[in-house]
Amino acid sequence: MRKQFDETLTTKEKEWNAIAVSFKGVKVITYHNSWPNFAEAFGLDVVNHVEPKPGIPPSPGHVQDLINQIKAEKIPLLLIEPYFDEKLPQKIAADTGAKMLLFPPSVGGVKEIKTYFDLFDYDLNLIKKTLLNH
Repeated sequence: MRKQFDETLTTKEKEWNAIAVSFKGVKVITYHNSWPNFAEAFGLDVVNHVEPKPGIPPSPGHVQDLINQIKAEKIPLLLIEPYFDEKLPQKIAADTGAKMLLFPPSVGGVKEIKTYFDLFDYDLNLIKKTLLNH
């Protein structure tokens, strides 16, 4: 069982890295600092967070700084876990032209994600598809 998992993981990592090549170095904003390992593994540059301190809503000044940063740096994506309130990230996206993605962090986050492998397939393809259509 473990050998099969390891073999599948090796194959999937090659697929995932091939997908990630298309967006390596892209700057993103996340809701808070919840994606450092994912970002490092796949070459995303997390440059800021909607919520700078976990559990503490951002100040109006921070929100304006985010909007200015997104516009100045042409940051195309906001990655938001589905359990956070979407209103503020949607407003930031609308004000800047960035795309807000509901970004599932775990198996079961959406009905299509039934396994660990599905999770990475879904998230990486979501980024790629969104950036291609941006």
